[in-house]
Amino acid sequence: MKRIKNFITIIHDYERDIHERLFIAMTIVALTAMAVVFVVGVILGETVEDLVLLGGGWVLLFVMTIIVLKYKKIKAGLNIAAFIIIFGLLPISFLTGGGVYGGSPLWFFFGVFYISMVIEGKIRFFYYACEAAMGTFCYFTAIYHPEMVVEHERTIAYVDSFISLIVVCVTVSLMVDISLGLHKEESRRSKKRGEEIDKLRKSQNRFFSNMSHEIRTPINTIIGLNEMAMKDESLSDEVREDLENVQSASRMLLHLINEILDISKIESGRMDVIRVTYNVEDMLSDIMSMMWIRAK
Repeated sequence: MKRIKNFITIIHDYERDIHERLFIAMTIVALTAMAVVFVVGVILGETVEDLVLLGGGWVLLFVMTIIVLKYKKIKAGLNIAAFIIIFGLLPISFLTGGGVYGGSPLWFFFGVFYISMVIEGKIRFFYYACEAAMGTFCYFTAIYHPEMVVEHERTIAYVDSFISLIVVCVTVSLMVDISLGLHKEESRRSKKRGEEIDKLRKSQNRFFSNMSHEIRTPINTIIGLNEMAMKDESLSDEVREDLENVQSASRMLLHLINEILDISKIESGRMDVIRVTYNVEDMLSDIMSMMWIRAK
């Protein structure tokens, strides 16, 4: 029971990968279905071979799930589970459970559905082909070697088929509901994270916009005062050159701040393109002034 509770906790842990949670959910449903079939088999007086197979498969799947979670090998666990179902549980349950006169054919459908729900990629089609081949083998064996199939009494065969129908239908419904629920929750969380990121981006744009406005004010003051100082005709050539460098660097800094504001406008969709005269000579002069001191 403690392990089952741990599994349920993992399913509701939205920080985990959805494939891990989906694997656990599908496995819990499959284990529950197998347990129900085992109990019904005991009541109906199924063969010892069939009950041993079902009980052993349940234990094997349960232990495999624990190992997979411990070592975080979800993909390997899914492939092992598919392999166990296709090459173990399905053919042996068919041969020991009455063949077509029982619930085994329905479990072949369950195997295909389980693979569709938990296996991703091209490997899924490989398992489809394997199950088709295994189903063909079982049916041909039942036709040409009927002595290999453990037959059921007529009443037990009908009851087994009916109960298998109910269990498979309920199991498939639960798997679909759980899968849809997990994906809807994941979609809702992704949408919420997207909204949070959008809010963060807007806050960042507002921050840059406000900071740019605040920084532009003192820079304009520096440029204005520097222009006033440059009008003094008594300045030496060295001081005038320094003031020109300050003027050029201030304008370049103001240009960079204006570009930050433009980026904010572009992201918010409020950017207007205005045609103005562009002077390449002034640009080259500003660049030269910025690098002149270091070069000198």
